Amino acid sequence: PGKNPIRLTLVGDTHGQLQDLFTIFNINGSPSEHNWYLFNGDFVDRGKKGCEIIATLMAFKILYPNSVFLNRGNHEARAQNAWMGYEEELLSKYGKNKSTVRMLDVDIHSSLKLYTLNMAMFDSLPLCALIQKRVFVCHGGLFRNKVSLNHLRKINRKREPPLEGYSMEDKIYEDLLWSDPRPTSTYPRPLEERRASDRGAGCEFGYKVTDQFCAHNQVALVVRSHECVPEGFEVLHNGRLITIFSASRYCGTQTNKGAFMNFGHDLQPEIEQFYALANNTFLSDEERQVKLVSDTIHRIFEYVTDKRLDLYWYFTQNDVEHSGTVSRVDWSSGLTSVLGLQLPYLYYQNELAEVDEMGLVNYSKFLSRPQIHMGDRDSSWQDAIVKRVCKKLYALVGDDMEKAYRQFDTNDDGIIQFQEFIEMIKRLDNSITDEQIYELMRSMDVNDDAHIDYNEFAEKFKLDQANVESTLTHKIVEKVSNLLYQNRIQIEHAFRSLDVEGNGFVTREGFLARMKRISSVFETPLTTIEIEELANALDTNADGKIDYKEFFQGMSITY
Repeated sequence: PGKNPIRLTLVGDTHGQLQDLFTIFNINGSPSEHNWYLFNGDFVDRGKKGCEIIATLMAFKILYPNSVFLNRGNHEARAQNAWMGYEEELLSKYGKNKSTVRMLDVDIHSSLKLYTLNMAMFDSLPLCALIQKRVFVCHGGLFRNKVSLNHLRKINRKREPPLEGYSMEDKIYEDLLWSDPRPTSTYPRPLEERRASDRGAGCEFGYKVTDQFCAHNQVALVVRSHECVPEGFEVLHNGRLITIFSASRYCGTQTNKGAFMNFGHDLQPEIEQFYALANNTFLSDEERQVKLVSDTIHRIFEYVTDKRLDLYWYFTQNDVEHSGTVSRVDWSSGLTSVLGLQLPYLYYQNELAEVDEMGLVNYSKFLSRPQIHMGDRDSSWQDAIVKRVCKKLYALVGDDMEKAYRQFDTNDDGIIQFQEFIEMIKRLDNSITDEQIYELMRSMDVNDDAHIDYNEFAEKFKLDQANVESTLTHKIVEKVSNLLYQNRIQIEHAFRSLDVEGNGFVTREGFLARMKRISSVFETPLTTIEIEELANALDTNADGKIDYKEFFQGMSITY
């Protein structure tokens, strides 16, 4: 390495997403004599700015011909461009005004000429690259046959990429642009050797193929693109193959990060992840630094959101005073341990979490920040859980709220800690997930001290005490409705059995007596209490009578 060492940056698919390309330049610097770039195919299609990406890459290639390199991808092809968007994009952008294309004769076919030139440029692109004889780079992947680098050098590449060709040359060409390694996090089905690709082009290849290719050609690493991966990169085949994908939030429908890879003189790969910036302007060094800090904070919040349950548990284990707070050091250690990211969290602390006058971080408030709490704001699922828990609690202790509280406070220290809350909720209803239990506890812990006191407990469950009766009543109505159905008794016939006088209504007393007789023929008769609850539920206007409309509407709920 000299005074100005050269760095090579490898960029994966951008697919017409200009914001991603400019974001990479903002983070990593634009191409220059010492800042080399290798763009690994699929510059166009799907995104709306393929023309702008091609214009940008061509401008830098002209400016720095020995510093900017482009590999061909499977979307640098007429067949793909015709139905995946780029052909239509180019013809529409440059066909509306024939004087737009200055380098061509001004006539009605100017946009078609530009398109033809663009396809000729695609035909001239290399199919792969070799970095210092040690890193092999192609867009798609490896091969259906044993292939050497000499085979690749002799391919007739300046043509439309072949699909389903019969010759070995055509198959190698196709594999370079279309093949995929397996297994991956998205496609976990095991594979050691090769199999046909679900794409209908190229092949799928396992780690043995990668090992054999590297050994046969004396290369240490294979880098390819071609597939959207959640983190923007994926290391496969025991570290011998890396996928790099640079179109973040792919097609506007995915949540994936983008990534690019840097190589220094020692060829040690360094991978940088990103999300595209909101604007497409180039930034000054100071603006770039501010943006990098902002992106780092955003990235931390994303990881915290994914791991907030584990973080909450970790912090409660260090919160010996049960105050809902930990020291800044414990807070930073928790983030490092749980998130697995080696970052200077104390440096970013002011952007991430507040500290009190004692220098402590309230981790409950930290994990409740809007950037972190991204769940559904609809709390109806919590109400349903509370109803189920209440029903089982009252079966255990009746309506004694203190006894119910002590069921949770197993160590009898006067507060319900997170672990106690999890264990008791699971005992009462093992269908509830840990994430739901965490959200339920957070909603109950109104003062953010990371435990539930008696008043918080009583407030949550007391509010739903009446709903327990409502739930039980619904169960009774459901039971009667099911019994009528099982015995093939229609609702109107059931009502006529109650309304023997034919008045169109039945008094409460008549309902109780006659419902008891009807119920006696069932395999599991209703109890007197259940019949009284049913009468209360059906008499919606509380006039002491149940008319046909009330009976029909009440029983039709579950019939």
